[in-house]
Amino acid sequence: MWSFNRERLVALRESKGLNQDEFGLSIGTIKQHISLWETGKSTPSIISLVKICNIYDVDIRYFFAKNANNNCQQFPVETRIAAEAINDRPNQS
Repeated sequence: MWSFNRERLVALRESKGLNQDEFGLSIGTIKQHISLWETGKSTPSIISLVKICNIYDVDIRYFFAKNANNNCQQFPVETRIAAEAINDRPNQS
């Protein structure tokens, strides 16, 4: 079973020197969402994950790998297809 690794989200945010509010603003959400994700009370949507990965140049598998040396495992095909579809969408500003 694949599960979201909330510690890796915290590590990414802290490595960029951002607080939860700044990180949330950078991906278009509020700090309360970041807090919920980091405490494991909620998980980010695939859209939020793709935004995080695109903005911070992180492979989405980083958040689901079972350990730091194993972050290139085969990722569930449904999620890869969804991520590719989001990336291919025209900008709807």
